Amino acid sequence: YERRNITGKVYFYPSQKSEILLEAAYYWSEFGVPVATEYYFPRYWRFKSWNRFQLNLGGTFSLLKNGHLKFRSYYIRHDNILDAYTNAGLNE
Repeated sequence: YERRNITGKVYFYPSQKSEILLEAAYYWSEFGVPVATEYYFPRYWRFKSWNRFQLNLGGTFSLLKNGHLKFRSYYIRHDNILDAYTNAGLNE
């Protein structure tokens, strides 16, 4: 099976006591799923396309005299295609 990904991070330092992080990642692959045998007949699956896009934004900021505020936010989107087959050859 084939898996590929690309990831990047960028840090910004707007002041001496603050930091902002931006991260983006994209994953695309193709892989199989184990056969389900606990039914009356076996079931066969394969992800023809499995894609994931992820975007993260976070930071650290000074808060008042002795405090810090840290945050992290995420956005994740999946775009997947699952094919179901009736035989182990994955052709029907």
